[in-house]
Amino acid sequence: MEPPDIELLDEDLEPLRRFMVGDLEGLADLDEDPENPRSKAVWFLFVSAFTIAVRWRFGESYSRGAVIKFVADLRVSLGKDRDELDPKVAEEWIRSALGLLSNEEQLRVHEDLDASVDATILILERLRDENVVGDAGLDAFLEATMDYARNMQEKLPSVWDEIRPWAEKHVPQGGGPAEA
Repeated sequence: MEPPDIELLDEDLEPLRRFMVGDLEGLADLDEDPENPRSKAVWFLFVSAFTIAVRWRFGESYSRGAVIKFVADLRVSLGKDRDELDPKVAEEWIRSALGLLSNEEQLRVHEDLDASVDATILILERLRDENVVGDAGLDAFLEATMDYARNMQEKLPSVWDEIRPWAEKHVPQGGGPAEA
């Protein structure tokens, strides 16, 4: 098992740009074939944008209580759709973005892919609505996202070596089910 090979192109930012200005058509690019290189790149950028937005929102003033309150408020605002956001997954995703989880703990957060995708999109949408981009502006946010994503690409081989045993045990290969 090798680390995912993701080529990031400037045009891969376009779906994220559309999403960040409220055009939900940007999400359509996430629904494509997960083996499609462009879909992988777009998803990688959405996750990177999530990380940047969370860090800009919580900054140095992170507290577990602030994260719990943020997630609880988000769930309340979702009304009857609140169950679309698993609070444990959402809180762990935020803690992961803040760098508070080990690589293996981060992988565990990703085990429930549907809950992880929902958390990423719903939290990023809330942060967008809170104008986390603020005075920096959308272009600066997208530039920070791309810089972060490219930096993570450079780190991926060394991180992959650390998580390979866990991934080989838990990530399905060749279409078969992963071990429990």
